Amino acid sequence: MKNRFIFILLIATVFLSSCQSLFETFAGIHQMDQFDSDKYETFIERLPYDISFTPIIGTTEQSLEVMKFDTTEWYRHKLYQPIQLLYFHGNELVSYHVNCTAPARGLGLNWNYDHRFESFPPKSPLNCDSTSITLSQYMGVYPEICGNGKYTLIIFWSNVLEKVSRSAIVTAFKNLKKSGQVSNCDVYLINDDLFLIEMMKNEGKNE
Repeated sequence: MKNRFIFILLIATVFLSSCQSLFETFAGIHQMDQFDSDKYETFIERLPYDISFTPIIGTTEQSLEVMKFDTTEWYRHKLYQPIQLLYFHGNELVSYHVNCTAPARGLGLNWNYDHRFESFPPKSPLNCDSTSITLSQYMGVYPEICGNGKYTLIIFWSNVLEKVSRSAIVTAFKNLKKSGQVSNCDVYLINDDLFLIEMMKNEGKNE
């Protein structure tokens, strides 16, 4: 029980900061001390909708590289959130959603707040014109990302936050199907369990 409390506190202090809405989803948090390949495969297999995507298991080193993409403190804070949806048109970031831009709804998050996912690309809650983030930066860190499509969707997710991750992906998939953009958009699902687990272990060493 003590370890679980420490784990929840770590998630709150490291990843949330001003992103308080995710605090209300703690009922869906899973404590993990090592990468669970079976849990990972089960999550991928149970995703709904017939949409082709490339699954990627991110490393801690890759996550740390991503955090350097924008040097402004405000955007760097967004880059280390556990759940992110980034839409690119060519090389340009045109829509960016993170867990702290979705208000709480019960024990989950309302990704479609303000009808954001009623259009394509979804209405961005963040000003993409104020950041230097590009698709080519992600291609330089994750070799699986090709950038060949008209649009590219990158979703960061984690089994640590399984329910919220699933709701984010399902929302994005529904939007793709409804908008008829499935064939125009390359989709990459990047799991960041290894980074979250490493952060928890480091916190434990500092106690």
